[in-house]
Amino acid sequence: MSSNIKTILKNDVNYSVISKPATEWIWNAIHQNKWEEQTFKIFDRFLNPENSYIDLGAWIGPTVLYGAHKAKHVYGVEPDPVAFNELITNIQLNPLIAKKVTCINAALAEESGTINLYMRSEFGDSTSSLIPTIAENSCKVKAITIHDLINENHIENINFIKMD
Repeated sequence: MSSNIKTILKNDVNYSVISKPATEWIWNAIHQNKWEEQTFKIFDRFLNPENSYIDLGAWIGPTVLYGAHKAKHVYGVEPDPVAFNELITNIQLNPLIAKKVTCINAALAEESGTINLYMRSEFGDSTSSLIPTIAENSCKVKAITIHDLINENHIENINFIKMD
């Protein structure tokens, strides 16, 4: 599998990502202002250096990397093991913001423990779900309640939660 490092410029934010064939489309769309423009406008409005935010469904980091430049700290929660590994790689490619990001490999659920995460076509493609879908393939992942997420990670001073 080939991949390369790509620099993304989004509004006043600049960061590096690993661009793999399967995810190159997202980085190109963000760079060209063609992906979720309203999401970035909302981030610009609500994120600030005095407050942290929780990013539920962090995927490979498109909102985490942007938000880390705006917020005090980002707690990126992602249950998909393939996406989580790519998220970690993307954070490590950005040492200036890496200390401002805590990546949590878990799914938000009503009870903490373990839970099945189902894939639709493949893990890492942003479509995995706790709800059984067209594919029966699944893997066990950590499940965490919002209360346990906040307590276990000593999260405070949150003014924003992004959920995807």
